[in-house]
Amino acid sequence: MERIPNIPTGDGFTPSQVHAITGVPPPTLSKWEREFREYLQVARTPGGHKRYAPDVVERVERLKSMILDHGMSLHGAKRQLEDPQSAHQPAELQGAIRTVAQDWAEGRTELLERLAEKVADRMLRQFAASGSAS
Repeated sequence: MERIPNIPTGDGFTPSQVHAITGVPPPTLSKWEREFREYLQVARTPGGHKRYAPDVVERVERLKSMILDHGMSLHGAKRQLEDPQSAHQPAELQGAIRTVAQDWAEGRTELLERLAEKVADRMLRQFAASGSAS
């Protein structure tokens, strides 16, 4: 696993320290821990306090990037972690969506152009008819 820069090493970090390092608030960390049990394994002190190992902090950073920076849902991030090949699917899907949107926009433009021609033709006929009636 490649190391993310700027994460200090240590015996473990509290949720507040992880928040200071990653920008992910403690309530969000707790939610992600529940959603990604296998991926974010948080240790506890004998007193029951949470401690995040440096590699878990790196994983929090990766999740943050997937969810906040790349706009993935929790389900999408979980699917990508389970199947790294799925990482390419969103880009392919976005490309397909872009193509469909462009085709739709071109088709819409063509329809609007035909409609404008018909309206202009009708207006010219009405104008010509009103001019000959005078």
